[in-house]
Amino acid sequence: QIEAGHSPADALRSAGDSLPKHLQGLIEAGMASGQLGGVLEEYVDLQREQNELRRRMWFAVTYPLVLVGLVFALLIGFGLCICPQFRDIFDDFGTSLPPMTIAVFWVFDSGLWWVLAAFTASVVLFLFALLGPAPLWMRLCVYEVPIFGPFWRYGRLTSFARLMTLFVEQNTPLPDALRWTAAGLSDRHLIAGQRIQRRVVGEGGSFKVCDHELRFSYH
Repeated sequence: QIEAGHSPADALRSAGDSLPKHLQGLIEAGMASGQLGGVLEEYVDLQREQNELRRRMWFAVTYPLVLVGLVFALLIGFGLCICPQFRDIFDDFGTSLPPMTIAVFWVFDSGLWWVLAAFTASVVLFLFALLGPAPLWMRLCVYEVPIFGPFWRYGRLTSFARLMTLFVEQNTPLPDALRWTAAGLSDRHLIAGQRIQRRVVGEGGSFKVCDHELRFSYH
């Protein structure tokens, strides 16, 4: 379309959903400031850093999950194959068992399935809090999970800060910078916060007022 004589802005608008909204905003900001090449280079670096952070995060999570899976497999094998034999031996001898041994037999008998159900429910809730439309308090609980939580939280915040920096460096008006940055986020709570910030800033308010409204809205 540019070769046909259309302006770059018209060409961007005609791209529609084929080009991410925040990338369209970056290109427009880069053309307006005359630093399009530098903006695109920084954007590529940002995407590369995000991909590397995700790779490290999933690598850090995979190892503990594999260990937990192996432990549960061993427990299931013990409960189904070994524990019943010991219980039959004690029953044959009519041995009076201590409460701890009775509790162990219960866990590896009918209690085993309750444990597996609780574990499965915990995993489902964790994935829902992480990837689904969960309320903020559930997402905050995920952020407290050792290793994984800080990676996930600061990865999202880093994406927001770096993308916002790219717009501000091009002297993009703050409400527009917030709007374009929100278009590049995937965390719905950050997006909601961006909307509040954009509204308050558009009305002439400060980020201090934004912080107050964010705390009020989220609590």
